[in-house]
Amino acid sequence: MRFSRPLQVLIAGIVVAVFLVRVRPPEEKVAARTAEEENTFPSDKRITIMMSIWGMPWEDTLFKDYYCREFERRHPNVRVKFIRLAGDIVSKYMLWHMRGDGSGADVMRQHSIFFHRLVDAGVDEPLDNYINDKNTGIPDMDDFVPQLRDLTTVKGHVYAIPADINQLGLIYNKDLFDAYNRSHPEAPVSYPRGDWTWSDMENAAQKLTVRRGAHTEVFGLDFVRGSGEFLCFLMQAGGKIWNQDQTRVLIDSPEALEVIRFWKKMSSEMQIARPNFLRDSAMGPDKFFEFGKTAMLVDGSWRLPDIVKQAPSVRFRVASLPGFRRKVTLGGSTLWALSVDSKHKQIAWEFIKFLSSKEESLKYWDTLWVAPPSRLSVVFDERFKSTTGITVDGMVLTPALKRSEFEDKCAWLLEGFQNDPATGKPRTSLEYSTLYYETLAARLQIALDRIFLPDSPYDPAEELRQCAADVNLQIEQQRKAAGKSN
Repeated sequence: MRFSRPLQVLIAGIVVAVFLVRVRPPEEKVAARTAEEENTFPSDKRITIMMSIWGMPWEDTLFKDYYCREFERRHPNVRVKFIRLAGDIVSKYMLWHMRGDGSGADVMRQHSIFFHRLVDAGVDEPLDNYINDKNTGIPDMDDFVPQLRDLTTVKGHVYAIPADINQLGLIYNKDLFDAYNRSHPEAPVSYPRGDWTWSDMENAAQKLTVRRGAHTEVFGLDFVRGSGEFLCFLMQAGGKIWNQDQTRVLIDSPEALEVIRFWKKMSSEMQIARPNFLRDSAMGPDKFFEFGKTAMLVDGSWRLPDIVKQAPSVRFRVASLPGFRRKVTLGGSTLWALSVDSKHKQIAWEFIKFLSSKEESLKYWDTLWVAPPSRLSVVFDERFKSTTGITVDGMVLTPALKRSEFEDKCAWLLEGFQNDPATGKPRTSLEYSTLYYETLAARLQIALDRIFLPDSPYDPAEELRQCAADVNLQIEQQRKAAGKSN
């Protein structure tokens, strides 16, 4: 899942729902739980719970055909109904909650980009009592990635169990590097490494760009000029996204302008990164890379199985993103949340606990391998180094990852679980993920689209200043409407 344009679709649909839903603070919801709501796990009664997910259709092989059926096998009195959501899933969750009759999903797949909105609207059940229960809890919560534990803790209460943590990385075509080095043995370009900086990436992109007259045959670098990517580069430049209490954006900064200048330099001045106007065709950044027209591509871990499947002849490798003042990449996470309106909360919790176990987390990676699971014991398990994928009736839906390919394609992911020695902060950051992220992302994308128009008449400093002013005004209005003090 990308970090930028899909948010515009999400926001458009949830504006009405957000104001219609009665928002209850987390403290009120915790106090509201009664013994009657603590459903027991009966063995003599047929119980049905619903699981809702979003994503790619072939994931149903894992979620519906395996997870749901396996849980039913282990609990014969339970039936797990499966529903796939599309479009504006946030509004769907909000509307289910508005009904308040438990007719919606009991177990909800959510994402870090909109998780805080659902918590703020009272959609998600606080999980503290479930996690800490000595008989049915999760005793090894410290096995989950620390920044994901921070993400899912709101005002001292835990509202979801993280499933995975994706990362942006630098995907590169080894054949294009090798071809350049054969032609320039006196000054070869090394493969990207974990210690690369923006300058290293720029220099390599300049050398690997191939032109025939006015036509560019191969671009040295490609990436989406999206709000998520921008915030990633902003953090690398040492800039901040939010103030301390995360109620104001700080993107109209010198560091933000450095990012704009760097992007413009590569795309407009040096013409070594593919410009935005070429993105209006069907040839998106991933397809350009798959056709061998891009030497380096900034994209997420979710892209890797698709490249293996769609372009099996492309010899590619992945490195962690180059840094600048800070060595950091943007991360995202899918989460399992329990509906506050569920009629069978204890059973739904057992299902979440099942999905979040080490063995089922390994199954998630072994099947999909789009993002490392959230458990550290899984990531550093030897079984993490290869996958089976999904093949149905001879059709490969997700390709396998061979053990011999791990170093090239997935070893870089392990760096994301380390801290940057210079800052002591995690290399994979979810700092963007706050209650007001969607508001920021939608308005920031408008500013970036204006700035990167061909021969753009828009001044970057003024666009960022106006963007920050608009977002901060919207946040003020949202907080006032919700009765929150400023």
